[in-house]
Amino acid sequence: MKRTGGFRWVSVVAMIALVGTAACSGGPLPTAGGTASPGATVADLPSSGASSSPEVDAKTGKTKKGPKKGSPAGTSQEHTTGTTVSASGETVSNEEQAERSRKLAKGLPPVNLWPEATAQMGFTDDKIVFCSHAALTFAQVFDTRIEDLNIYWEMVNASGGIYGRRVEMTYEDDAYRPDQAVTAAEACKAKNPFILFGGIGFDQIPAVRAWNEQSQNRLLYIHHMARQDLEKQYSFSFFPSVEQAGTFAARWLMSAHSGDVIGAVWRQSEAWEPGHTTFKSTLESAGLELAADLPVQKDQAVYTQQIAELQSQNVETVFLWENALGATEFIAQAKRQDYHPTYVVFPFQLETDTLQEDSLDPPMEGVAFWPPYAPGVRGGPYAPYTDEIIKFEAAINEYATADEGNDILFMTWLAYKQMHQLLLDCGPDCDRNRLVALMISGRHKAVSPNCPFDFTANGHVAGLTGNIFKAIDVDGYGAAWAPFKTCVRI
Repeated sequence: MKRTGGFRWVSVVAMIALVGTAACSGGPLPTAGGTASPGATVADLPSSGASSSPEVDAKTGKTKKGPKKGSPAGTSQEHTTGTTVSASGETVSNEEQAERSRKLAKGLPPVNLWPEATAQMGFTDDKIVFCSHAALTFAQVFDTRIEDLNIYWEMVNASGGIYGRRVEMTYEDDAYRPDQAVTAAEACKAKNPFILFGGIGFDQIPAVRAWNEQSQNRLLYIHHMARQDLEKQYSFSFFPSVEQAGTFAARWLMSAHSGDVIGAVWRQSEAWEPGHTTFKSTLESAGLELAADLPVQKDQAVYTQQIAELQSQNVETVFLWENALGATEFIAQAKRQDYHPTYVVFPFQLETDTLQEDSLDPPMEGVAFWPPYAPGVRGGPYAPYTDEIIKFEAAINEYATADEGNDILFMTWLAYKQMHQLLLDCGPDCDRNRLVALMISGRHKAVSPNCPFDFTANGHVAGLTGNIFKAIDVDGYGAAWAPFKTCVRI
């Protein structure tokens, strides 16, 4: 049934979307080379010489017993027998996965961020513990309930877990505020998680990163986009940095709108400013100047002054560096003031579901680091990853309380899919040092339909590609974001 406008709330929480974007296509911007894959086969990897046999006590000659339930894990036979589902969705043997992980581990770079006593914290004999800070305050309103966010792990657990261990994923409310995000991280810390995750939040993530560097904390923190700060040793992101996002947006405008009068509306915030700075400097390096460069405040409700200034400068294309709620309200007010430029935004389903026809005239454009999704839509521009959409929606039907999926839940599904493969690559006796070593070695690869990433450049920020979306009218659904260029090298 075609959508008829009005708010269909989806989450600006944008949980734990650590990696994203669909399979690569061509275009005038340079694209990342190669095809995303889950990594080399066992035959392609060097032999480690490791054995999967039970460990024997040298004095007694008896087989050593495995660790007690809930204790830090070692490798035992129960973790390498049976089958599980792989990140590609195939049923595979734990023994085969374990052998692959042993070959991947040969010659990894040394990582000693955590002492032996805490390296396996949260990775126990029977479970793997994760915790995330996220804006649960808005979960009901934005249709991102915890049980719906966890459908990927529900599917994995129902298929035997990861090396026989169940994944235990919990969340703490950060209220979309820096101070509360630190409180939420403290609550996560009390659960002794193997990994602390951080959802979308330019403002929250820096606060948690700073907290996490304190000697009494130092969790393995994997988070969404944030400003680049390579001094933070314990933080990692599969996404590009905020600075890279600004550069990518500028390069897109230079490519697609070089003859237009360009303006920018940007969130005045220490956390958002780096992206605005690189956006401007990239344009200036090409001899281009902004006709209007207008700051806005967090939760600013009225944009009449900024819209009037854009109109007075005859701005034809606006880079709107603001979250989805702010961008949606800005565009709606501009339409009421009879102002109709092309908008380049962070694209979320919230915007097209709310604005409907107003997002199509002219079509909005998006710079993103995740793939677009529209509930129930198959084929066409979504054809490269329709198989993944089908798997996701089948899991929604089986495990979720929501009637249908949304882009945030799909984004989260793809993020957890990548984490699943990382844990399989790390092996049945994984620890946090080895997990980080796998990331920074470049041996852990993107799982389709995710785009390539690369931790080898700086060890902490791996994103190197972006996507361009355009708003289109999808038959039977209405306005929706569709992929236009994918896996474009930044």
